[in-house]
Amino acid sequence: MCEWGTTTILPTPDWLWSSRAAPENGVAIDACISGTIAQAWERGVRTLGSCCGHGNQPPSVVLTEDQDLVDLARSALPGWTLEQWRLVDVSASE
Repeated sequence: MCEWGTTTILPTPDWLWSSRAAPENGVAIDACISGTIAQAWERGVRTLGSCCGHGNQPPSVVLTEDQDLVDLARSALPGWTLEQWRLVDVSASE
């Protein structure tokens, strides 16, 4: 786990480009999980946020409101379960 504020800037994915104020600046991701998040994006998993937990809690990723993407995340990156990732499905919130 990295310390809070230790980030890697990833290029803004095409699907996120239009909703970002300054997409050309990229997206800051916790450095220790940036490779996993980049891999998720490459496999079509769209995320709304992520956090490595900074040693205080398990890593988590917030997924878009599409149940198919929740299923895709589980199948595309089964290591998330093994590494105790919390997949937060915002579509369950009302």
